[in-house]
Amino acid sequence: MNKKLAAGLAVAGTLIGFGLGWYLGYVRPKLNREYEIMQGYYNVKKTFHMSDSELAEVSKKLPQYFEDEKRQDEMAASHCLRAYRLLAEGNAADARATLLRPVEMYYSLYHDKGGNPDLLSAVEAASKDFPEVAAITA
Repeated sequence: MNKKLAAGLAVAGTLIGFGLGWYLGYVRPKLNREYEIMQGYYNVKKTFHMSDSELAEVSKKLPQYFEDEKRQDEMAASHCLRAYRLLAEGNAADARATLLRPVEMYYSLYHDKGGNPDLLSAVEAASKDFPEVAAITA
């Protein structure tokens, strides 16, 4: 075989290999990620029946939403940890009062202002079994 032809084939094979590697290793996975992101966007849009401008407005508020969620989780964890410590000390009455505080706050804030009807019904049902809960629903 001619040395020039062999060298040309080696260079061409190397370039084709680099090209295929670049496409399969970089371009194609990137296209798949972009496709998945767009599918998620269209699913949210379809599920919540929102326009592009409404979605853009909601996305501006997401950082604050997640920060608010973090604070709520911190409060719940704090109450539960305190109740756990009180139970470990054998102080069941104070543990029950600690656990009742978030229920009381939710019920007093939202029982007539659009709170979750299922949760409000559960609180009212619990008031039949527990006098402490009945006191906050009265």
